[in-house]
Amino acid sequence: MSQSYQKQFIKDIVAKNYVLASVLHFFGIEFYKFYNDPLESVCQKKGIDVFTVIKTLESCQENQDLKLTPDLEQEYEIDIIIQYLKKAHQSFIRHKLPYMADLIQNIKPSFFDNPEEARDLKFVFPIFAEDFIRHIYEEEKYHFGYIERLNSAIQNGFNPVSLFEDLDNFSIDKIFSDHQCEDDEMKGIRELTKGYCISENTGIFTKVVYQELKAFENDLKTHSFIENKILFPKAKKIEIEAIKLLEKKALLN
Repeated sequence: MSQSYQKQFIKDIVAKNYVLASVLHFFGIEFYKFYNDPLESVCQKKGIDVFTVIKTLESCQENQDLKLTPDLEQEYEIDIIIQYLKKAHQSFIRHKLPYMADLIQNIKPSFFDNPEEARDLKFVFPIFAEDFIRHIYEEEKYHFGYIERLNSAIQNGFNPVSLFEDLDNFSIDKIFSDHQCEDDEMKGIRELTKGYCISENTGIFTKVVYQELKAFENDLKTHSFIENKILFPKAKKIEIEAIKLLEKKALLN
């Protein structure tokens, strides 16, 4: 296996599994710059140990990222769920979005099957990424922050005034309703690319970009499922409990 990777052209490695393009990118090998070069020669040019790259490529082929399944997620406490979601956010911001942005911005439109579509994508994607990152930060600050404070109030005690202000300013029902409206962030990009449409004849550049976009949308769907079906229902129960504790405190006074 190592020998075959060593002699293969970059374009052939990526053609078999588009995910391997991101592995190469991690090592500083942009597949769109070296697609006509053998892996071994590219590594020599860049001063990278080819066998380290190969080992990582093989590992990627054999393993999938460990993810919490919805069934397993049901067993976790709410603070663990929020930690998991925040970790996913960081992966989106630090790795996936920059990688996709690099592909979209640096692959020439003429390399795509539909150059006009590619030019539109170059314009649209940075706007999407900026809006998406802002949404993540707002979600963590306001929505997750509120849920974490509710959980802390139940677990560790609370200041009645602070808890009352939180309950007055926020609502899990409102958060859930707003989140439902925001769920399809990639609708515009999906429509622009005609559902990330590829075929057996699709060129490698279009194929890698569209498959990455589609995979990212699938990640977002899983992420949204965990928030809508697991996090928010748990948070609603905690909110109800917090209201009862506050009412009980008021009666005692």
